[in-house]
Amino acid sequence: MKRIINCFKHKKEDEADVYARWEKDYDLIPLSPHGLFFEYLELVIQYGFITIFVAALPLAPLFALLNNWIEIRLDAHKFVVVFRRAVPERAGDIGKWGRGGKWCSKLIHQNIRGIGHGKTIIRSDLTFPLIF
Repeated sequence: MKRIINCFKHKKEDEADVYARWEKDYDLIPLSPHGLFFEYLELVIQYGFITIFVAALPLAPLFALLNNWIEIRLDAHKFVVVFRRAVPERAGDIGKWGRGGKWCSKLIHQNIRGIGHGKTIIRSDLTFPLIF
């Protein structure tokens, strides 16, 4: 067992002599032009499902928390080890994702109010949504 561990230690030292750190980082996969789009999309979809179905499964937020805890570690590994560093850009906020989150929250709030009052949100003939 010690022989195997020493073998890996020597390989790491040999690689360090051949490539500098910036050369190793340059060999990583470049980040896609969409950047973090799919990461934000995943969070928004999860938020929507949690807020809609929390009445059916009260433990859903706990499961989401555990999922996010694992997801943060996996994404950190992915962005540190697999992809190149993204070029930093200044941003005032998260842009359309913030407006989409507010819209999703308002829609879900209306649905919950409708369920609480015993009204249907969409008529039976599916012509128009009920607006409170």
